[in-house]
Amino acid sequence: MLTYLTNNGIFLGLGTMCMVTCLELTNLSVVVKIINHNGIYSYTNAWLHSIVNATLFGPFVYHIVNENLVDNNNKHPIIENVVNISSLLIIHSCGYWLAHNAMHKKYLWFIHKFHHTYSKYVTPVVAMAVSPLEYLIAYMLPFIGGSYVIYPSNFELLTSASIISICNLMIHCPSIDNISKLYPKWWVTPQKHLKHHSSSNKCHISAPTIDIDFILVLFSGYW
Repeated sequence: MLTYLTNNGIFLGLGTMCMVTCLELTNLSVVVKIINHNGIYSYTNAWLHSIVNATLFGPFVYHIVNENLVDNNNKHPIIENVVNISSLLIIHSCGYWLAHNAMHKKYLWFIHKFHHTYSKYVTPVVAMAVSPLEYLIAYMLPFIGGSYVIYPSNFELLTSASIISICNLMIHCPSIDNISKLYPKWWVTPQKHLKHHSSSNKCHISAPTIDIDFILVLFSGYW
């Protein structure tokens, strides 16, 4: 029990919610628009789902992964850290893209529908305002699969999870939309993901880190 309560997943979840709070304060005008458009219950519900996912479900999965799929006995060299963290991000991005794309199909839309109740107006708290089933399928399973394949160190696991968490908040943050042009083209930007929320054809499926859509288009010319 003590091991669970002190696992990095809990600290990551609490840190994520602190960051959500700070970023929400930079988007107060959009928060007001969400409340006016969706209602106070909808905005409160976004907070409730985010808190539960970040501080309960996320840490629970993190604990399982940390206990079973992490190299706790060895400190990896820096080059291996870089390779493993990059690999975890790639696997997670591919897994998320597959899950997200599938959930935009009619037969699985019910899993993803709640997240898109926040379409016209989006703020960082919406990032984790997803159903528990979507959180498991789209966020946790790629994380588990990547850890199984890579067998990362504690540092690699925490670093990759932190990058994913931070980027997920940033792509739902309208106040930093104007810095999207500074991102590399192969990375998911706030502009791309906010367009995904507002678009009727559901472009830009990729999130929250590597832009799989861009890579598929890039390489389609070679196939």
